[in-house]
Amino acid sequence: MALSLANLSFITVWSRLFDSPNIVEVGNVRTYLVGIVLNVLLLALALWVVVLGATRLQRPWARRTMQWMFLLAVAVPLNGIRVQLTDLTVPALAAPFGGGGTMAVGIALAAVAVGLLVRWQDRVVAGIATVLLVCLPFVAVTFFHAARVLVRHETPRTVVEERAGVRAPTEGPTQRVVWLLFDAMDYRLSFPERPRTVRLRELDRLCGEGLCARNAFPPGGSTAAAMPALITGRRVAEVKPYYPGDMTVRFVGADRSVLWSSQPSVFSRARALGARGGVVGWYLPYCEVLGGTLTSCRMVSAGAASLPEVMGLQTETLIGTVPAVWRLGYREGARQLRRHRERGTRRYLDVLEAAREAAARPDLDLLLVHWPIPHEAFIYDRFKDDFSLDADPVAGYFDNLQLVDRTLGEVRRAMERAGVWERTTVVVTADHSWAESIALDGRRDYRVPFVLKLAGRRTPTAYDPPFNTLLLHGLILELLKGGLRDSTDVVRWLDRERGAVPVRRR
Repeated sequence: MALSLANLSFITVWSRLFDSPNIVEVGNVRTYLVGIVLNVLLLALALWVVVLGATRLQRPWARRTMQWMFLLAVAVPLNGIRVQLTDLTVPALAAPFGGGGTMAVGIALAAVAVGLLVRWQDRVVAGIATVLLVCLPFVAVTFFHAARVLVRHETPRTVVEERAGVRAPTEGPTQRVVWLLFDAMDYRLSFPERPRTVRLRELDRLCGEGLCARNAFPPGGSTAAAMPALITGRRVAEVKPYYPGDMTVRFVGADRSVLWSSQPSVFSRARALGARGGVVGWYLPYCEVLGGTLTSCRMVSAGAASLPEVMGLQTETLIGTVPAVWRLGYREGARQLRRHRERGTRRYLDVLEAAREAAARPDLDLLLVHWPIPHEAFIYDRFKDDFSLDADPVAGYFDNLQLVDRTLGEVRRAMERAGVWERTTVVVTADHSWAESIALDGRRDYRVPFVLKLAGRRTPTAYDPPFNTLLLHGLILELLKGGLRDSTDVVRWLDRERGAVPVRRR
């Protein structure tokens, strides 16, 4: 039973490994897997020792104390399951009651739970113990899956550089597209409810030169779901990592999953038009999946961590799963958080360096840059206009949002120096909005920014109708074909196509 409880307590860590395709960012997958197995075994041993010691006391108070400790321990995997399956939180439940409702709702729920446990404590403990024994086979399942990945894992490619031949002036697109995708950039917090202390001059400048949409919705609620959808132009129902260096994707309406690398993409279709594609990214295995259709690809990783560091990070994740731990003042361990942000800073700077170089290359007709900001780790201080390791764990989002604006300026200046800005269409959007905004003010808005600056044009245009940014796949191809010359053409195209793809509002 101790082994089953320990295994379920690390459900968030297991989920990140088996459900997240972020195999490059994990760095050394073997270290991650060995770490989680050791952590589960060590926690199981600790639980067994505690239970053994309590049973030898043979005192009624010891028995009651052990039952309450057991119930508190079970709350950890239960909360982990809640986090994995729903967006339900106490602040969300309390939102209708105003600012003071969170504590009241939390106290009420706790009182009900304690009352039920006091009345039927023995039955509840016996029932939960039975459930844990039923879940014991999942230990074998997770450990077997870990062993299978260990055997199959290889380090995926992080660089693709094809020697491009000289192209005749009449070949390929007449304009180029640079697609800047900022991870977890939230429309509500970037535009209508932007704090006064956040000054996004470059973003506002870009909006003043092109089309700025107010109701753009992403095709998925996570990076892993949204990016394959945007790149393939098809709605995604489910994704799973496929080691090494690929993902299985099940599209909406399909009965089975396929390898992402086997599917046509905006880059393969652009290549058929004579366009040369490039990607600078992180988190997903772009170079492995898309490498055959790209002229250039750079994947950025902050590097592998040591086994003690990995085990420490996994333990911090476990502690963070304890219900209401943030309300009790818990924050990630200072050293772990500092290392996390140091890696985040290195990752961002590496992406920035590669992106500035790629955006200024006139031989790349279609470039996607997947930025790791404003997504956590929060690595910036907007008041000092410099990098920082001391940002607030929630409000630090606004510091990273300021960094987004600084980034836009740096990329723009690099393109202007290279003389390619005026002939480049620039798209700024996001894969999904900021899920943790609920921790900020109890609200979640699923809209993402969508700004389109057309090559050689400077006409500000507001676009209000709701649409799914999955349309960007077809829009990019139309731009490369030269079929959309001004904002009027783009508006007509969006009006015509937006009804074909349902809007995902949550």
